[in-house]
Amino acid sequence: MFRALLEHCSRRRRTLALDWRGHGGSAPATHDFGSTALVDDALAVIETSDPGHVVPVALSHAGWVALELRRQLGARIPKLVLLEWIVSEAPPPFLEALQGLRSPQRWRQTVEGLFGLWLHGVEQPELVRFVREEMGAYDFQMWSRAARTRSPTTPAISPRSKPSPPRIPGLPRAGPTRAATSRCSRCPRRSPKRSKASSAEQPWSGQAAD
Repeated sequence: MFRALLEHCSRRRRTLALDWRGHGGSAPATHDFGSTALVDDALAVIETSDPGHVVPVALSHAGWVALELRRQLGARIPKLVLLEWIVSEAPPPFLEALQGLRSPQRWRQTVEGLFGLWLHGVEQPELVRFVREEMGAYDFQMWSRAARTRSPTTPAISPRSKPSPPRIPGLPRAGPTRAATSRCSRCPRRSPKRSKASSAEQPWSGQAAD
């Protein structure tokens, strides 16, 4: 789904693309996980690939990971690219959908409703296939994780609250956990091993590196 974007970005920059635990080419998730695991996975890929500066390109919930990478790596991340991410007050229907995804009885109905909303008016066959087949293949555990994804250092956001601006100074760096599969365009360096036991969260996130 994101191959064209990877090829486009790699024309001018060395580009890394992560398959989060339980996603894409990484092994299926067998244990629960959270945002902290996502950050550790991204740090492991960055450390193993040894880029200079990194510009995370984060879609949706991966924005939390991008912010935490900026906190931990500081000046090595001069910019962030955040796509399709709610950073203001979340609308009530969105919060209701999150509740539905966490319900063993309502999650499938909620997913189908989201698919109908996301694909309304969409005519690209590859995008429809990606949503219906690849995203549709995830089970209740994966969708419920996506519904509770948030920053490792940020409390849950209530309907009337807004997230605080990210704190820029770097935090002490946590030891990386090699649990995600990476793909690197124009990159001879070795990549981390596939995920085994845990997983990483929705959604896709890539890093553009110098």
